[in-house]
Formats: sequence, C-alpha cells, structure tokens
Amino acid sequence: MSITTMILDLDETIYPSSTGLWDLIGDRIFVFIQERLGLNPEEIRTLQYSYFNTYGTTLRGLEINHDIDTRDYLDYVHDVPVEKILSPDPDLHAILAGYPQRKVIFTNSDKKHTQRVLTRIGIADLIDGTVDVQDIAPHCKPQPEAFQTALDLLGGIRPDECLFIDDSLKNIETAAKLGMSVVHVNEKKQPSLLYPTIRNLKELPGVFSISGTLQYPAH
Repeated sequence: MSITTMILDLDETIYPSSTGLWDLIGDRIFVFIQERLGLNPEEIRTLQYSYFNTYGTTLRGLEINHDIDTRDYLDYVHDVPVEKILSPDPDLHAILAGYPQRKVIFTNSDKKHTQRVLTRIGIADLIDGTVDVQDIAPHCKPQPEAFQTALDLLGGIRPDECLFIDDSLKNIETAAKLGMSVVHVNEKKQPSLLYPTIRNLKELPGVFSISGTLQYPAH
C-alpha cells in the first residue's frame, strides 16, 4: 500500500525542541495547576507525572479528576509568545511542498495554537487539516483509540496508507503497532534502533523519498 497521507505532530516536531517553546507551555501548565488547585510544587510534579502516565496528558487527568474546563486550560497554557520564539522557515516549506502526500496535523494541543505555529513558520498553506485534542476526546495520544478516531476523522484512511511523524517515542510505538510507517523526530537523543530517526523535520528527505520509500535503520 502506498503512503497517501503524512500525519505530523505539532509541538517539537514541526519546530525543534531547542526553540524552548514547549518549555514555556510546560511552565504555564505548572502555574495553571498551582493557581486552580492550590498545590505546592512537589504535589504538582507528582500529579503531572501520574496524569501523563495514566491518561496521556495532564489535561485529561485534570478533566477527569478535577472537572477543569478544557477551553480555560488550553487558552491559559498556550498563552505564549509564539511569534517571538519561532521564525518563518522557507526551507521547511520547500521540503514539505515537494511531497505529493496529503499533510495533516495530529496533536494533543488545540487548533488555535496549531494555527499560530503553522502561520508563524509559514507552512499553513501546506496543511490540509488538523485533528486536535478536542477532536479525539476523551482519548489522546498515545492511546490507540485516539489514533483510530483520527483515522476516522481523516476519511477512514487505513494505517498502512500513513506516514506518522512525531517526537514522542510512545506515540511512535502506538502508530507502528497500528501498522503506520513512522519517523521519529529526536533532536537531542541517539537515533532509534527500530525506527527511522531525524533531528528535525528538514532532514525528512534523508529517510523518506519523494517517491514514498522509507529507509529503516540497518541492524
């Protein structure tokens, strides 16, 4: 089956982790919990670790256990200076434009934040759609149910028609188990022995050809 759709994560995949944007979002998540729940720093760290590992995101845990308003949370944590931190990337635009596949964003973030990032980097015109954290509720990546919902929302496409690109190894593992081709974006760590790995999205042609051939690691 040929790859017809590129499914891209947003944060720390579309842009490098070294920009620090996600760190600022993480700081906002911490302050949100502190202000809304009145917890001390150690309690917040414990809660975040527990919710991330149990539910996939801190947001889902807050929704389930504390009746946190989703829109309030998303607006608060994404109130970061995207336009000051990220820059237009014409080289990335040229690389992605060279691929004939449909390109969509699949993110545990929301559409508002997604649009800000895509517009600032200058690739919004190449993206054919977004499946965000509200679309896949009550699930989220890396849960298989979230992936199936995304596939359904994208027209009922088959996993083996998709190339999934993400910085999270847990998300990559779920996608691979479902039958997707995968590329792991990993700026800081050693390449995976199981999956094609790139430091940033502009290295994609090194592992995925315009003709749709994916190069897996030799081992």
